[in-house]
Amino acid sequence: MEQTVREHGVPTRIVACAGIGSSGLLLKIPPAEWDRVLSVNLTGTWLTIRAAAQAMVDARVGGSIVAVSSISGTLADRDMGAYCVSKAGVDMLVKIAAQEWGGYGVRVNAVGPGVTRTPMLTDAARLPGWVDGLCERTPLGRLGEADDVAGAIVGVLELEWVTGQIVHADGGLALHSPIDPYGQMQRVMRNQEGSS
Repeated sequence: MEQTVREHGVPTRIVACAGIGSSGLLLKIPPAEWDRVLSVNLTGTWLTIRAAAQAMVDARVGGSIVAVSSISGTLADRDMGAYCVSKAGVDMLVKIAAQEWGGYGVRVNAVGPGVTRTPMLTDAARLPGWVDGLCERTPLGRLGEADDVAGAIVGVLELEWVTGQIVHADGGLALHSPIDPYGQMQRVMRNQEGSS
């Protein structure tokens, strides 16, 4: 950050967008893997936004910070405990930072993507029928693309009267109820039609 300020001036728009995926049941994940995920996803985000906010405060300029979270910070995904906890931590970090830094004119928000076509998705996309099922459960009917998430980030950066919020850029996926009797009825009817 010191180099950035020296060479380019104080940034007033910051996006903290570093994250790693991880899977493993809570009873099985090694503590070192847990630490690795939280270190990158949560501590890395904190260090990034802290450095940016300090530069803004020192220069007495306001600004806007967006951290990239995930709908997994709100939803409980089996076999993804470390990832979910790290993103839930990012959500709370954003709220606390917004409280602490608002008086300096620094807004802090998060964008929480849903399932998005990125290299992190490669292994999961190989599960038979998984992508089709996700698309069916997503009201907008498809997976997200990087441009969808980038558009949400740029939009949130510019919202002058918004701070401490987590905006889900997920095509509505987080709205899905796992109970979903209507969806199950539709699947049964399609299967019956297909076997006729």
